[in-house]
Amino acid sequence: MTTFRFMAYRDFKRTLGKMNAAVECAELAVRRFLQDARCSDNPTAFVQAVSAELNVRVDHLDASLLRGLISQLHITSVHQEFEYFLTSMARELRGKSIEPDKGDSLLKGTLKQLLGGYEKALKEVGRCEVEVAEYYRLVRNSFAHEGSDGARKVDVTRLRELVKQEGDSFSRLNAPHSFGAVDFDDFVLFTRIVKRLAEKLCQAVRPTNDEIVEMIRKHNEHAAFDVNFKKLRRRKQNPDQLRRAVTNLLRTLYSLDSDESAPIVESLMRGLLA
Repeated sequence: MTTFRFMAYRDFKRTLGKMNAAVECAELAVRRFLQDARCSDNPTAFVQAVSAELNVRVDHLDASLLRGLISQLHITSVHQEFEYFLTSMARELRGKSIEPDKGDSLLKGTLKQLLGGYEKALKEVGRCEVEVAEYYRLVRNSFAHEGSDGARKVDVTRLRELVKQEGDSFSRLNAPHSFGAVDFDDFVLFTRIVKRLAEKLCQAVRPTNDEIVEMIRKHNEHAAFDVNFKKLRRRKQNPDQLRRAVTNLLRTLYSLDSDESAPIVESLMRGLLA
């Protein structure tokens, strides 16, 4: 199994980490607020008092609606970051983004164009991951666009069975839910699904060693990502030191371990020592 990861994956994973931390804090605040409201003698008066104290106008509290809308908003944010990853990965790999066929989602278009067909791609990256990701895309659409009802037509019970078969950290979650009942567990599931899907995509469409060499050369030409052959050539008199520097560069950019990067390092070394 390759250790290669696109730079887009590294950025995506970092963004999801920040998002998880923020959403978890928000979930704590919402749960505590709703609990305090339920435990008060008069929930309506409690909400009005807190509203006045914090100078945030809230006229009415619908607990189930609040939790559902917040979860849908979080899912929308994850979907946006996932599509940004797909676009960035494609540009990193081939210099241009994916233009899906009419009626295809960006994910489906990416799988078809980069992995040689949709069914083949499902076997490579996982049917469960793709179907769950596509379901939450429909949840996002239903939240963002009035009249969009694709999420309501999905057989959520069948999706739950797919998730259950995955075991591990997926099956312990109480998700997915139908569109009107999505909650925090749906956010967690979606986040874990797209993170795994992104990792599998990195493995499935890994560039060849020669392509990675060419990617590094282009970074040098455009002075991008701190790739600077001129600086590296200053170590020509010490090939071992130069080799370590190139190895570290490949680890930093593409997460490649020293064993996998060795032939790529040697290809770059030949050019740097020339």
